[in-house]
Amino acid sequence: MTQSPAESPPIGEKSLEFLVFAGAYGSVLERTASGYADADAPSVIGALALSGRLEEAESAFAAYCARAPAEEGLARARFFLIAGQCHAGATARAWRHALGAVPEVLGTRGARCFWACQGLALVRYFEGRFRRARRFARRALAAALGASFPYARCLALDLLAHVSVHAGDIYAGLRLLSQAEELAAALGYTQNAATLRTAGLIFQLRFTLGEPAAVIEQVEALTRSAEVSYFTRRNAWIELACSFALRGEGERAAAALEAARSIALTGTDSRAKVRWLVAHALCSALARGPGPARESLSEARALAAQQLTLETEIGFVQLVFAEERAAELLERQSWLARQTGAQRARIALDVALGHSELYVPRVEDAMGRLLLECIGRPPRERVQRVVEAGFLGLLPWALERAPGRRVIVTDSQLISELAGRVRVQPAPHRPVLKLLFALRLGYRSREELLREVWGIQRFLPGRHLPTLHTAVSRLRLALGDPDWVITRDEGYALPEGVELISWEQSEQTLSASAAPPPDARARLLEFVRGEGETGSREIAEALALSPSTTLRLLRSLTAEGALLREGSGRLTRYRCPPE
Repeated sequence: MTQSPAESPPIGEKSLEFLVFAGAYGSVLERTASGYADADAPSVIGALALSGRLEEAESAFAAYCARAPAEEGLARARFFLIAGQCHAGATARAWRHALGAVPEVLGTRGARCFWACQGLALVRYFEGRFRRARRFARRALAAALGASFPYARCLALDLLAHVSVHAGDIYAGLRLLSQAEELAAALGYTQNAATLRTAGLIFQLRFTLGEPAAVIEQVEALTRSAEVSYFTRRNAWIELACSFALRGEGERAAAALEAARSIALTGTDSRAKVRWLVAHALCSALARGPGPARESLSEARALAAQQLTLETEIGFVQLVFAEERAAELLERQSWLARQTGAQRARIALDVALGHSELYVPRVEDAMGRLLLECIGRPPRERVQRVVEAGFLGLLPWALERAPGRRVIVTDSQLISELAGRVRVQPAPHRPVLKLLFALRLGYRSREELLREVWGIQRFLPGRHLPTLHTAVSRLRLALGDPDWVITRDEGYALPEGVELISWEQSEQTLSASAAPPPDARARLLEFVRGEGETGSREIAEALALSPSTTLRLLRSLTAEGALLREGSGRLTRYRCPPE
């Protein structure tokens, strides 16, 4: 009977095999620092390889082979070495070791068959040959079940889950990961369970399944957990960086990239470098444009060394966000999509070509589905879709423009963008919007703004400045940052280079009604003199002015003493003072 985690002995009393299965690699290496028996060699090799110390792991494996070890122990040690090499990006070396296990796939059963099949499946997975990886992983799972080997079942389920997710069967993959996590927890492998839980959360984050803010919080908590492995912590920070960038949180994306680099980029870990460079390219494309992104992608491609899994990640960013559409690149992407079966390879190609061969409603990848749905649609509709989906960082992509400092006004929202930071606020009241449109023409003095926005012709600082100051404060709040409106001399301005885009239905009305027609004052006074006494509604209809413009003129003329106001509400009447 399997001992429950609550009843299991302390770490110091557990076997080395249990510790390496549980992911406690540091404890294994600490206990064997002064030497170990041949029976413990597979555990030591596993701890070295899976903690990134590949050179030591290979030396220990060579010495172990020379001592003619037991066959099951050799198969297990070989698998651990293969796993470490795959995680570090050394798939060519891993494949050479995996070839040595081929006879055991055909000629053995039980645990030895599992280790051999799982090793071959792992190499194929990291190579990006997902169909072959699935076949070997299924054979590994069958061998684990036949041998009543729970830890092996956990590994096989984990690998099958990853293959399913990359193939586009995301929900099925998450179910398999959940089964693997439950099994690991039941066996007392708490670190493995934490790693599997993190993998599931990372996939939810990448494909936007569940509530993003809650998932991000859980992933961040796991990156601080001692139970999470070196490789998983690195991947979590890289995934967080991409997620922050896609959600318009450029500053958090940069911090996550730095956290990933400080943890992951050892000299031998080329895979970590490639994945970091791809994430850096994505963040750069959304914050600074295609140029900086292409530099990182070029370096990543040189390091990827024909690893198809990495090539699909590079191609996705290259085609969708770095806007590289050379014929040879498109041809290579088409080959990758066929060879790997990776759904995102197909999505990237469809977006680049401007048409989709996938049935979009069945695509489980939320971001991929969004990209496909935007094909052929106008920028205004694309922006609306990315905002509704929460992918605010995709704003420049949706606009089909380089990242910049811009403000977009829609019927109900005010969207601001600056260096990868995108904020969406409800559209402010009309005077605040008029203030924004007035400032887009350049510096405006306080007197000019009061005249253009509120129609106040006679500037009285003590009376009118509070209105202007309130509107400026509300505009800064709506834009999400005080620096959007600069106080200068006796007026205000927007920062240099700000682009203002308006999709608000009454944009022309806004611009036109910011100030009344030049002759409106004179015509209004003439009309009131002719009528003797009248109301604002009659004035607006007679002079063909909007109600708001009429009221602004009446307030201004009343404040100047040119008109007298009597009554209140609907009974308000205006007349000229006696001469």
